[in-house]
Amino acid sequence: MSENFAILNRYIYDSLRTEIVCHAVKLNIVDHLIRKPMSADDLAHIIQAHPQLLNRMLRYLVLFGILEENDEIFSVTSLGLLLSDGHEEGMKERFIICSNYSFKVVKHLDHTIRTGGTALELALGMPVFDYLKEHPEDKECFMRMLNKQSKIEARQILSVYDFSCFEHIVDIGGADGTLLIIILKSTPKVRGTVFDLPHIVEKAAEMIAENKLGERCKTTAGNFFDSITVEGDCYLVKYVLHDWNDEKCIQILRNIGKRMDRKSKLLILEKILLSDDYFLQMDDFMLWIEADGKERNISEFQALLRSAGFKMSRLIQMPTTKFTIIETVLSK
Repeated sequence: MSENFAILNRYIYDSLRTEIVCHAVKLNIVDHLIRKPMSADDLAHIIQAHPQLLNRMLRYLVLFGILEENDEIFSVTSLGLLLSDGHEEGMKERFIICSNYSFKVVKHLDHTIRTGGTALELALGMPVFDYLKEHPEDKECFMRMLNKQSKIEARQILSVYDFSCFEHIVDIGGADGTLLIIILKSTPKVRGTVFDLPHIVEKAAEMIAENKLGERCKTTAGNFFDSITVEGDCYLVKYVLHDWNDEKCIQILRNIGKRMDRKSKLLILEKILLSDDYFLQMDDFMLWIEADGKERNISEFQALLRSAGFKMSRLIQMPTTKFTIIETVLSK
């Protein structure tokens, strides 16, 4: 067997490993074993599984470093902890999303390459955000993932950017409002608005009320492709542009620009694509086949901004992640 054969053969087995982990997540194996390490027989009784076959499954998870086994008692490793419900990084939700629809989409890659159509729309019969609206469980999982990511990223953003100079921050496509809520808690004199689709801002309104920010933070329902109906001196666009192609991104940016003046700032919160970044390149692939979106390198962001009437004023890289704040202003 040649070295190259072994490399390509590994690609095949890597896809099987992913499927095994997805099913382990759906069976809540890690969550049960965090509460109490136990034997395959005991776990099988809890999750209503075949004991001998579950034991075989658990040993694959040991092989992957997710579980460890001692005297036939299985427990969770530090790697496996990331697959639990309560872990802040949202990896469990990522696996569920991939299992429920992302991996189904990949099978239609040839459709995208041959026709230019979006693979997800062929696989699921509708665009991704329409699918989430029609499938509440997947939508809830997606929102939990965004919520967890936003909590981590908000701390990073606040460590490098001062929002106290603004009067009114508008989070465009702000989902459940987690990012804006955390920013407002750190800047007690600033007001905020979450702008998103009607069925999304309902959740944001609940979050604002739970955090007792109703006097300073509001929600506004709308579609950023039609118009932005809120005036502010700071606009946030976090992980919005990568969901859309260039034409649609320019439309979003121009609509924001219509509400801005020369003193206003638009902060684009995204990751900057590098040609040798494997994980970000794979994110780019998933955005392509799911939404006709893309991750962008710095030159692509600059071209996008020029076309929409903006210019970059600052580029702020998070100290420990690939997350970047692109601070922009109107070019005229």
